[in-house]
Amino acid sequence: MGGCVWIYPEREAERIAAATVHLRATATLSGFGDFAPVPDWHHRGPAAYIEADHFSIIEDQAAETAAS
Repeated sequence: MGGCVWIYPEREAERIAAATVHLRATATLSGFGDFAPVPDWHHRGPAAYIEADHFSIIEDQAAETAAS
């Protein structure tokens, strides 16, 4: 969802004090073909891997996601 920052190009990015967690869905969405996942080296910091797809990570797997 961080890719949406282009909506506000005039807003300067600043560091935040809150801790962040990078959640990665491990399942591919059906109907979108065989896309390779974004490599880990594209992301900084630790990541939590959730056995879910882009949508089920916040729907069906909400409890596991929240526990991460």
